[in-house]
Amino acid sequence: MKKEIINNQPLKSKDRSISENKINPAMKNKLFEMLEFNGRKFALPSPLKPSERLKQNLLSSIECPERLVAYRARFGRLFDLSVSEVESLFEHLSCDINELNRTVWKLFKPEGIFFMHFDGGPKVKQAECGLVYMKVGTKIPRHIHREDETVMVLQGEVFENSNNLYYPGDIVFKPKGSEHQVTAGDSQSVILGILKSPAAY
Repeated sequence: MKKEIINNQPLKSKDRSISENKINPAMKNKLFEMLEFNGRKFALPSPLKPSERLKQNLLSSIECPERLVAYRARFGRLFDLSVSEVESLFEHLSCDINELNRTVWKLFKPEGIFFMHFDGGPKVKQAECGLVYMKVGTKIPRHIHREDETVMVLQGEVFENSNNLYYPGDIVFKPKGSEHQVTAGDSQSVILGILKSPAAY
């Protein structure tokens, strides 16, 4: 005859009858319902990818300078700028191409690419520093670098050639003589920080 075990000890017939009598059928059913509910409660659904419209609405709900706060320190180290200097510089950044201050942003490509020059700190005084704004889907044609170039992505997705993809916060170094083509992603305008310096710098 099969024996019931509790805490590694056989359950005596008298104890078994008492334990079975103590379990109310209604309570037993309620317990099963609770267990079943908890099982459903903690079963996490598969994550859903937001639609492009929802993604754009969420991004546009946050001002550009606020989104760029996360990259302030790294940007400052790259260009040898203080926090206050970076904050002042970021005030010129906008998500909307129509809101760019055309007195500081110069048209680089008629398709919708703009460049803004700024002075870096003492450690990069020999370098050319600037910001590049690229409208969604625009492209900087293939070119060869005449000097070392360091690029920091501040906003949007950037495709380099056909096999590299960079995101906000990424820093990419391109040595003198390297060749590439840059394309802005199709979900959001791109903002880049550019540091061009002599190869011997």
